[in-house]
Amino acid sequence: MSPNKKRVTPPIPPSPRLGIHPVDSFDETTSTLFDVLCDIFAKNRVHMGGTAMGQGLAPTARFYLEQRKKDKVQSTRKDPFAIVDVGMVLYQYWLWKRHFFPRVKVVLPVGACLYDPVLVASLIVAGCQISCTTLSEIQWVREQIAKANAAIPNNHSEADSLLLEPDIFLAHPRFPPWHIQEAVSLGVKLMAVDSQEQIRHCADASRSIKLLLRIATPCVDSRVSSQNKFGAVRSQWKDLLSCAKELALDVEGVSFDIEQRNLDVYTKTLRDAKDAADLAQSMGFDKCKLIDIGRGFPGKAHEIWNLKLRDDGKYQTRHR
Repeated sequence: MSPNKKRVTPPIPPSPRLGIHPVDSFDETTSTLFDVLCDIFAKNRVHMGGTAMGQGLAPTARFYLEQRKKDKVQSTRKDPFAIVDVGMVLYQYWLWKRHFFPRVKVVLPVGACLYDPVLVASLIVAGCQISCTTLSEIQWVREQIAKANAAIPNNHSEADSLLLEPDIFLAHPRFPPWHIQEAVSLGVKLMAVDSQEQIRHCADASRSIKLLLRIATPCVDSRVSSQNKFGAVRSQWKDLLSCAKELALDVEGVSFDIEQRNLDVYTKTLRDAKDAADLAQSMGFDKCKLIDIGRGFPGKAHEIWNLKLRDDGKYQTRHR
């Protein structure tokens, strides 16, 4: 939004946090969250008007170039830049939650957003949870949450209940012990693990940490190397769960991450995740009802997967 322009109500779609009613029928809480979004857009000089998929692409590009000129940025018109349609991102989030997978909680991987403050803050306001892989990511997210909460007026009747406190969890299973301790101090309670050593590090840091068992996934593309680096194979599951039980740590779910978009790999890994969750429950981890389905979801198969994920209601899922 240009500083010289009058604030305009942003043309964003409804969402679980923002409601599904017309703007003129927003209640006080929804209106306040809406104002928080407006404040985020204004402070970051987001261009308002049109959509990048329609007639808004050209004026948005011109607006960006004019802003660089005003800021006296030493560049030319040939310098590359990216345009993100925040309204479309929020609309996709709303479609996911409202029409396709209402039981699947969306978790935003901060690194994949290239630390974009507008994108991250907008999705946090909408109700997104956060996935981090480094301590610096956790600290940066905390800064963005504080900035968004600062926009909530203190005189609001429900100011305390409106404070944004998204769940933040560590998706990376290899973290130095002091990073784990610092993450706990920043409010992180859920962490992925794939080794006994990491489980013991978590126990040393805090017995309140909740664990996700990171399982290995089949790799059909040798160029995708990280799938071979992380995750416990089936033969290790029982020992890892026994270690967590011995240290009195709760295992709340199973985690995996697939980088390539392969429906067959996804199908097999989902079955493996269910087996791991069933094993955990049989060993006394009654709260093991969450499956983190990671990245690589075959987005063109909504109709198929909408049916596949509607089981007996036993499991909850997350998607990044």
